[in-house]
Parts: sequence; C-alpha cells; structure tokens
Amino acid sequence: MANKFLRRHAVELAAEYIRAGVTDMELRMSPFGGEDESLRKIRDGFAAAQAFTDAGLRVTLGQSGNLGEVAVALGHVASYSVGIGLLEHVNHSAQISRQKQRPRPRSEDDPGGGPITGVYLNGLALTARPQIAEVLLGHSDLRTRVGCRVGRYGTSVRGPLLDTRDHYLHSRDIQMRRLLDQAAGWRPTFEIEQLRAALNLREHINANYLGPDRLPLKKPLPTRTLKSLISDIERARQAS
Repeated sequence: MANKFLRRHAVELAAEYIRAGVTDMELRMSPFGGEDESLRKIRDGFAAAQAFTDAGLRVTLGQSGNLGEVAVALGHVASYSVGIGLLEHVNHSAQISRQKQRPRPRSEDDPGGGPITGVYLNGLALTARPQIAEVLLGHSDLRTRVGCRVGRYGTSVRGPLLDTRDHYLHSRDIQMRRLLDQAAGWRPTFEIEQLRAALNLREHINANYLGPDRLPLKKPLPTRTLKSLISDIERARQAS
C-alpha cells in the first residue's frame, strides 16, 4: 500500500480486514525502508502499522530490515520479513519501472543473473554491497568490529564473506531471538543500545577512515535511518 493512502485510511482499512475475517497479514508500505528514511516517515509508517495491530490483526511488517526489528521491539507489529541479504525495503513503483525496461545484454563484466545478495555486517547493522564488505573486512583495524563473533564466522578474518547467505540467516535469527528473550518493556532499551553502537561505529569510520589515502569507498556509510530510529525509540520510551 502507498504511504500517503495508508496515512489517511489505515484505521478504516484495518476494520475492513477484520470484518472480512482476516487474522494475519503482511503489510508492505511503499516506499518504505532502506538507509535514508526521515523520522517523520518512520513515525507515520509505524503509526499505520499500529492501527492494524490495534484492530486485532497479527501484522508482519514486510521487507523492512532494521525498521522491522524496531517495529517489533516497540510492539507495533508481531514480526517482520526480509529476503536473504535482500528485500530490506519496499518501493513498488520503482520495481514496476525496472520490470518495464528491456534487459541489458550480458557481458563478462556484467553477467546478469538478478540482484546480488548483500553481506550483513553485524557491528554496523548494515547489509552492504559485497565490494563495500570486502573493503571493511579487509581492514585490520575494522574487521573484528564490523564482522561477526559467532561460530565459524567469528573465527575467520573474512567472517561474513565465507557464506553470505548462511551468515545473514543466522545473524538475523540470533538478533531476533535475543530481542524476543527480553521482557516486552525492556525491548526498546535493548534495541536502542544495538542501534547506538552501530551508529557510533558508522560515524567513527566516516570520520577517521574515509579519504583518498584511506578506505576506497565512494561515499560515507549512511546514518540517517539509524538516527531516525533512535529518535523514535527515545520518544516512545518517554511517552511510556
């Protein structure tokens, strides 16, 4: 559903679903998610999800990555969905536009084959492109801070690059399990601590490791969504 439509009609739509006998639903708001979301947009999205939850529906926030985990922590939804290193945000109109384009000819430099699975970097709470993950995990100062500390992924300098899909699954699973192990009232505190640590590390890398003679990254690591999520959790904790 489009964000603007949901802002106006979430309550009445939720009532319609209840009258139709629906009990569970996956809600995908478009456009929503990713690493460049404003606080206002996140709050509006969470308010729409809460309207469906308040109506008595069991809601999964679809394709929502970090936003989905925070929505669970705050009680707006029961669960969230992602792909395996993919599908952490929704933009329906952009997806339709891509489908209308003629496919590009394949070459050795561009073999095609669909979207590329991202590499989840635990310390940054970021699903990065493989090229970015290679750079960060290849740096001796950073690899132990951005990588994984569990199982075989925590005992190798390449960590998450060993098996990006298995690593993504076990990382999301462990993080969600740790969140749900907290009492409901403590989940926002647990989540905000994780996000603050990730934000601090992203800002540290941006301030100290970027530049022509340092890490060869084209642009700084994104921080807007993390800042917005932290602000929203702080508001929710104050309100409660």
